Amino acid sequence: MKTPSDEYAGKEEAKIRKPIELFHFYDDLTLDQRFCSSDIAISYGGNTYEPATVTRGPIEYNAELEISKMVVTTDYLNPAVSQFIAQSPTQQTWVQVLKLFSDQTPYEVDVIFVGQISTITLSGTKAEATVVGFEVYLNRPACILRYQNQCNHNLFDEGCGLLEDDYGIAKSISSVSSDGLTIDFVSLTEADSYFTLGFIRVGSGATVDYRMIVSNIGDSISVRYKFNTSPSGTVYLYPGCDGDLSTCTDKFSNEDNFLGFPYIPEINPTRVRVWQ
Repeated sequence: MKTPSDEYAGKEEAKIRKPIELFHFYDDLTLDQRFCSSDIAISYGGNTYEPATVTRGPIEYNAELEISKMVVTTDYLNPAVSQFIAQSPTQQTWVQVLKLFSDQTPYEVDVIFVGQISTITLSGTKAEATVVGFEVYLNRPACILRYQNQCNHNLFDEGCGLLEDDYGIAKSISSVSSDGLTIDFVSLTEADSYFTLGFIRVGSGATVDYRMIVSNIGDSISVRYKFNTSPSGTVYLYPGCDGDLSTCTDKFSNEDNFLGFPYIPEINPTRVRVWQ
């Protein structure tokens, strides 16, 4: 009689063995409920998962990168879902589902889904929770502009309108400090702080590298992080912008594209008493 190989036996066993699923319901406050699909409690990761009538449907994915979702069915008295009966809680309720193979030592565990409860449907004593993945945040509108004194644009972006190539100034390096954070040049004729908040460009093409300039005094600049390879020869320096209207006007003559609100009152009369 032919004896099957260990590899074949392992594949055959993998097809028929049924893993235990662990469910963790939690929020940022006090909710911390752990259940399992087993008929006995399971200890894993220093936590105990109690047996409960908790099941799940298939996890829905698609090639259109739409929001992944899953339906978890449980008893409506489960604290994780009972809070939805009266109204939606103010905090998000999260669900983590793990698959545990108890025939392995130590346990073989995979996280198969993490998401938040979006809706609850009640039917008799059963509650069905629709759980959506993290992609839900990618579909939410986000504020990209602020009502502030400074300009909302970044220097050289589409809204700013200025072209980076028009402002790069070629300069020759004379020395670099031992820590790589201070770079001295043969001659910087621009006023102090002209390049502050700007950047330095080293190399080109596949070897190009950039660093932010945090200060510019005399013939020296300081960068936030040193280059991986100490720069030498000719590099390009670009001026910086602090977002103020005066900088936009006097330094760049670009006030027509300024997107800030420089005349907002600095004192809010609804919060601070206005004295005569």
